[in-house]
Amino acid sequence: MKENNIIKETSLIQKEVNTPTSEQFTSTAKLYATVFSGPPWNESVKCSLDGQFKGLDTPLGSRCSCGGIFVEAYPLEETVEYIKEESKKPKFKFQETVNAEGETIGFAWSYLTTPTKLAQSKWDNSDDQQKIINILEQKGIAPNQEIRYISECGVDPNFRGNGIANLLTDIVSGPETTVYRTNCFSPMMAVATRLEFTQIMGPEVIIDRSNKTIIETGRYINFLDNQNPQRTLFIKT
Repeated sequence: MKENNIIKETSLIQKEVNTPTSEQFTSTAKLYATVFSGPPWNESVKCSLDGQFKGLDTPLGSRCSCGGIFVEAYPLEETVEYIKEESKKPKFKFQETVNAEGETIGFAWSYLTTPTKLAQSKWDNSDDQQKIINILEQKGIAPNQEIRYISECGVDPNFRGNGIANLLTDIVSGPETTVYRTNCFSPMMAVATRLEFTQIMGPEVIIDRSNKTIIETGRYINFLDNQNPQRTLFIKT
């Protein structure tokens, strides 16, 4: 395990591991729920019947219009199991950031896959699947060639703006061709430009760093995701 002091004279610690400990699985799962509960994801609760997500303004236990009940979007045990399953994937890399008190405030992980496997596992629509494979092939990546996929990256909202996501993403990238997808209003859009990733799918945006805002231009790169039009895809070779 490597540990390094990082970023803007803070007392944050980076921990890079191949297999997270039980404590790291749990702490990451808790932070995962916190990260994705707010904008732009707004996945604080989900309907027990149709699975639709709602943000922090929807009370836990309230009734959905379809008749279901809004339950936790990412229950602890379920989220721990999700991360454990992710950790079994080829050449899994996990990176954690903790503060001086030992609390997890950032995480990222990646693994090896192929364009075909990635498209089939992350896109339900067969048309989108083929478009993803085709776009990557146009970039010189064969459908069965190994690539590194950054599956998740998140930073505690209280610690954003310190460059943590940049460092996390950089560490779990490569050396293989690396791709990741994110919401067009996510802080990960700015990370992509910092680390010289190239957008190959989804809405085109302008990042206003001075005001910390992201503005859609009304244009898009190659095509829009049929399931989630705000989804983007980036590559770094």
